[in-house]
Amino acid sequence: MKSVLLSWLPLLVAQAFGTVDVLLKDAYIDEASFISVSNSFISPFSDSFGSSSFADHVPDLSKLILNRQRPDLKPVIPNITIYHPDLVSPGSWFYAPFMRPVTGSSKELPVYIPRQYGPHIYDGHGVRHINRICQQEKRTKIWLTERVELQDLIWSGASLFNGRNVFDFRKTRYKNSDALSLLVAVGESVIPSTETIGVILNSSYDVVKTVMASNGQGYSDMHEFNVIEDGNSALLIATRWQNVSGSLFNKEKTPATNITKLLDFGFQEVDVETGKMKFEWWAFDHIPASDTHWQGLGDIYHMNSVDKTSQGDYLVSVRHTSTIYLVSSKDGSIIWQLGGPHSSFVHTDNFTFSSQHDARVHSQNKTHMVVSLLNNAADDVEATANCSSALLVLLSTATSPMTATILRQWDRPDGQLTDRRGNVQLLHNSNVVVGWAGYGYASEFTFDGTLVQEARSRLERFEEYRQYKFEWTAAERITEPIALASHMYGTTADTWTTVLHVSWNGATEVAAWNFYSSTKAAMAEYPSLIASTRKQGFETGAVVSGYYPFVFVEAVAGDGTSLQNSTIETTKLPPLYVYDQRQIIQSAVIQEAPNYTDLISVDHSMLFPSWLLLLLITVPSGLVICVFLCLRRSLGSGQTRGYGSKIAMEDLDIASLSQGDEYRAVTQQELV
Repeated sequence: MKSVLLSWLPLLVAQAFGTVDVLLKDAYIDEASFISVSNSFISPFSDSFGSSSFADHVPDLSKLILNRQRPDLKPVIPNITIYHPDLVSPGSWFYAPFMRPVTGSSKELPVYIPRQYGPHIYDGHGVRHINRICQQEKRTKIWLTERVELQDLIWSGASLFNGRNVFDFRKTRYKNSDALSLLVAVGESVIPSTETIGVILNSSYDVVKTVMASNGQGYSDMHEFNVIEDGNSALLIATRWQNVSGSLFNKEKTPATNITKLLDFGFQEVDVETGKMKFEWWAFDHIPASDTHWQGLGDIYHMNSVDKTSQGDYLVSVRHTSTIYLVSSKDGSIIWQLGGPHSSFVHTDNFTFSSQHDARVHSQNKTHMVVSLLNNAADDVEATANCSSALLVLLSTATSPMTATILRQWDRPDGQLTDRRGNVQLLHNSNVVVGWAGYGYASEFTFDGTLVQEARSRLERFEEYRQYKFEWTAAERITEPIALASHMYGTTADTWTTVLHVSWNGATEVAAWNFYSSTKAAMAEYPSLIASTRKQGFETGAVVSGYYPFVFVEAVAGDGTSLQNSTIETTKLPPLYVYDQRQIIQSAVIQEAPNYTDLISVDHSMLFPSWLLLLLITVPSGLVICVFLCLRRSLGSGQTRGYGSKIAMEDLDIASLSQGDEYRAVTQQELV
């Protein structure tokens, strides 16, 4: 801390003596420079504490996307590692990072989360760097090329729901148009709430519908919001508590008391427009409690996905029985069970799965069904395989006995286990995206199992429930306004430069930006085109010679169509910047600047050199101090002090004491 303060001392002294312009003339750039300054304060704190829990809460700004015109958005930069660029499927990554519960000592520490969680869409275009990896195999070095991409942000919905957690964020269809669906947590943002509300957004990112569980359930569970049938219906999971008898369990799981509470899971099909329930099914009414492998009494079912087949029945995944159920839409009966203690199928090659997630139907006819699932193969207690995997399974439903055969298996590339959450998505080009949940880890494979690319979050304090990849096109004119920031730099009129930064959160159809100057701030009067540039990513920058007090920008589509204009923004001047008084007087442009009164005007011809001014202050001050000490020494002998004691100067060995020692000696005498 001391070293940090000392590093700023020259700047403070220089500012006091009017030389701050020399230090800041080339130092001030933009907000990013002040971010680097804040890092210089952060690093000593994290090092001095030496605590990993504290360091986890220190903001590592290098892992965030920093936007000059949207400082409220600081999304995490996901890393994409591409192994086969020619095999990558088109599309954008859909993320919804949520905050893990804070535990242990870190509960007392602040968490740096400025609009970082919630729904996000990233585009992986643009290779940033290439790594060369050396692998040693049988004394032979094999060099592999690893292309690493830093994804660019397309849309951040972190501010849309007041910073609450969001789950199951994906693309869907609503009234013959592409839309977005998600679950918004009702509880606090830092706790993954099990109470949620389903939300549908249009392609302009406007909320067009909210969906809740029906029949008195109110809030739905965080696991599923499956909008089906062009947005006419939605599948939701709900929970309720049941008072049950301990005799429902086998002897090993019988509770100490006869009555206990059980968390029941169910699903509903709800009419999106009216909110009325079309179908409802509860696990406790159909699945024996003794089928659970969960080592506890509360959450013995844990339903985590529900899908509707082409024949109108429901495919339901129940994690804590390690079973997938086909439920009849006619009477709610269980048609068959896949996996678990009572599987209706003979499993080819005796394959197994456990604690699964995200069971989906991909095709169905009278004799066969193809389903996918994530075989977590682990929970909080035990594991049934060495690593988690995604499975594509063929079910032969017309044979006797029925058989289940694995068509494809995609193992987790790092060989680890996903003990909770996760999903499997089959893409249009037959590639497969698998969300491994923890730390935003996801993989894309070809259908035959080739690992194409991997994605990971750069901050480990966030979790993902499901991760998807979709081709997404927003509306040409979205509701959120264009964000524009303009700054002026330079020391003289011939070096003035205007730097512009623009972004349009969520826009996908912008091809170029046209920047204009205006003579007034209230309206675009006599606009003049000062720069034009193609869109460079979420944020685009332009540098223009000269100073333009008022500017605005126009978004242009690929065919040259004007999409939308921003509001007129006032160009900001650097703070603490010392301008030459003569330049201000000579420039008519700068006199018209709205923030003219904020400038620090100094006539440099009237300033003394810093060393001379310092000398003129220190020499007289030293003389005054010497005179004061001499007078105090001559008057101090025999003078009455506080507490009625007298101190004779001859009683002290003045020659052997420094000024500080003299003060301490006098103090001791006074206390006698």
